[in-house]
Amino acid sequence: DLGTCQGRTAADKPGQNVPEVFASAADPDYQRLLAMVLDAKKWLDQNKRFDMPGFRPNDPYIREMKRYGILPATLGPQDPVDPYAADRAYWQSLWYVPPKP
Repeated sequence: DLGTCQGRTAADKPGQNVPEVFASAADPDYQRLLAMVLDAKKWLDQNKRFDMPGFRPNDPYIREMKRYGILPATLGPQDPVDPYAADRAYWQSLWYVPPKP
């Protein structure tokens, strides 16, 4: 809370049209916004972002990383995958390595 909505009343700004901020947590607009935030949280709990604990890349990513030899072929559907390490290993696999004399 940055407090940017505090002290902004018509008395604070004479002659200016100052919009009213939520009077309380019971305000219908506040409740509507809160419901949207809670819905987004529920969605993220089920569909994690790559930077969230418990994230697992989608099946096509797993399949291709197995095919390229980046992930083990024996990787199971519940086994954890570090997407950062897998991507690093994939791109490193494309580095040119000169033949040894």
